[in-house]
Amino acid sequence: MDNPRLDSEDRKPIWDTLQMFWMDIEPSDELENAIATCAKSKYSILELEYIYWNEVYPAVNQNFAQPIPEWTGYDIEQLTELIIANADRVKPIKCKFLHFGANNWWEKIASGITKYRKNNNNNK
Repeated sequence: MDNPRLDSEDRKPIWDTLQMFWMDIEPSDELENAIATCAKSKYSILELEYIYWNEVYPAVNQNFAQPIPEWTGYDIEQLTELIIANADRVKPIKCKFLHFGANNWWEKIASGITKYRKNNNNNK
């Protein structure tokens, strides 16, 4: 996957929607928007999974460790800075299954993206 600096403008909507799965909210309220945003992007499922785990997750995973966690999401420019700052240090996550909640949400997002893209390709 390319360095996020190379196409950050295309990734910003993806980053913005996927960060919500680490905020102090009910993620199910964000699922439909995340699916649509990701499905309409130029990225494959594997690329989106990489973005979810290796760009967004390292930037926001400490949110719940805060005394008062963020619930509205980080400002997109702040989030972009965090992701780009981490880009050279991130090592791909190997044991996603240990992150039960995040892994469960990714599976729902990925399944939704597949269905969304299939339905929209059939309607063309």
